[in-house]
Amino acid sequence: RQMCIRDSYRDVILPLMKKGDWDKVQKLEVIKLPNGESITFGSDNWDMSMLEPEALSLVFTYKGQKLSYRLVNELKALVLARMYTGSRTIKLASIISDQRKLKNVILCLMESGVNSFSELSDAKYKQIAQANPLIFNNKDITRSINLLINYYDALPFDIKFTKQSQKKVGIKQKKEEPHLAIPPRIYSALTCLLYTSPSPRDGLLS
Repeated sequence: RQMCIRDSYRDVILPLMKKGDWDKVQKLEVIKLPNGESITFGSDNWDMSMLEPEALSLVFTYKGQKLSYRLVNELKALVLARMYTGSRTIKLASIISDQRKLKNVILCLMESGVNSFSELSDAKYKQIAQANPLIFNNKDITRSINLLINYYDALPFDIKFTKQSQKKVGIKQKKEEPHLAIPPRIYSALTCLLYTSPSPRDGLLS
């Protein structure tokens, strides 16, 4: 069934989106579920648990509040492009994680008066990133925004910015907390040493 949707995305859904016929797009089935039900494009909550038991929902609102209609539609288009186009299979968990990160980007775009990803230039992106450093210092946010470039030919809007990085926009990348990792052989040696080291009371040091 998903194969039918895969073909439908390129042949039906994408052309309608490019024409701007969003009223028709909202009613289209975009995901078929194993129980015979389907998820329509216009739904704000795409429950993916029937596809993968551990999967979360793709929620296209923020704390129950509606986001920009056009930006949400474009985000949904990216989700479908990742599901139904490309030569390799993308894990559903990865799609859900990136969708959540891009919702944070959408909030920043809305605050800056941007209503479409097609309005982003390198200069505009830099301006927004510098105004929201606590969000854009995350390398995963940058990786998620660069997905739009990776899937440009399967999206219904133009991409006018180039590949982004923290360095490019003048923001320091968020430092990850260091984790002390001791290789197993060294850990074993240390453990052995602790249990076999002689004590002065053993009389071996006199």
